[in-house]
Amino acid sequence: MQAESADDRIIHNLHLKERKRTIRGYIVKRIIIGIFVLFALSVLLYALIRIMPGDYVQNSIAGSGRLTAQAKEQMIKSYGLDSSVGEGYIQWIKNSFRGEFGTSFLYKKPVTEVISDGLFTTMLISVTALMIQLLLALYLGIRSAFEAGIGWRLFFNTTTVLSISLPVFFVALLLQKWLALDMGLFPLQGQVSLKYEYTGILYIVDVMDHLILPILTLVLTGAGGTARYIKEHTERILSSDFVFGAITRGFGRKQIIRYHVLPNLRVLLAVIIGKEIPGLLTRTLIVEEVFALNGLGTSVFAGLAMGDVPLIMGFSILLAFIVLFSALFEDIAYALSDPRIRLGKGGTYYGI
Repeated sequence: MQAESADDRIIHNLHLKERKRTIRGYIVKRIIIGIFVLFALSVLLYALIRIMPGDYVQNSIAGSGRLTAQAKEQMIKSYGLDSSVGEGYIQWIKNSFRGEFGTSFLYKKPVTEVISDGLFTTMLISVTALMIQLLLALYLGIRSAFEAGIGWRLFFNTTTVLSISLPVFFVALLLQKWLALDMGLFPLQGQVSLKYEYTGILYIVDVMDHLILPILTLVLTGAGGTARYIKEHTERILSSDFVFGAITRGFGRKQIIRYHVLPNLRVLLAVIIGKEIPGLLTRTLIVEEVFALNGLGTSVFAGLAMGDVPLIMGFSILLAFIVLFSALFEDIAYALSDPRIRLGKGGTYYGI
């Protein structure tokens, strides 16, 4: 028996080493593919931005009849827009390899500084909304899998369909109308109060008060789809043999949720987080614009409207990196959460 136990441990350790080696190889492979994807995407984005009608110079001097043709040509040269698309891209990619993404035409400072200035607000809103969204979706999804009443099912289906269907900007405007204008519970826009110069704890409370509606908007527009995924997965868990065996042994609802449902939802939560991050960031940018917050949304939309090539390129590459990283995180977390899952063949699959 001791010899068999030792052999089992050796086999188990070999399996663990092989699994770790497979995961490391898969991560390296995905990173290499991601680099090529970023390169191809940067070429496409730069070409599209440069060939779009109306560059930064045209947009900035629109309506100004006093600017001479010589002054306009000088502006075009100073912004590097006189070069061809190919020459401009080569110069941009050379600077990118040195960690220099150029100077924003609109804000007159490095693109990295423009992005970092608004990144904290964007991340604060996104991460807080994601945590609340997951908790709310877990509650709604798990309860809906247990509840058989018509009233609860009608409530669940109605609220989740509305959450999935309504655009984020529309929900933001509704909350502004009801909770800010009609009821006066929260500030309408902005990140801090302009009437008072708060400091210390009062400043933190003031900022939190201004961020409640933006976070609530993100939660309401994201929780519906997540709750439906969790409900469907929970129903499959409840129909399994091991849950039926637990019920026959006298397990109650709380015990089943604690010992069977929640542990088996780890895989789904990893998938949800990986899939939700890119969409959540996009919704956050829209919410920041609606609520006039000092995040990435305001800077990016202003740069898009003006044709700010360095800022658009820098942000687009950042967004693409986040999407690729989220997909990699999803696959790795998926595999680590379930030993049956294998990495390879371009993604995750079940193996023996």
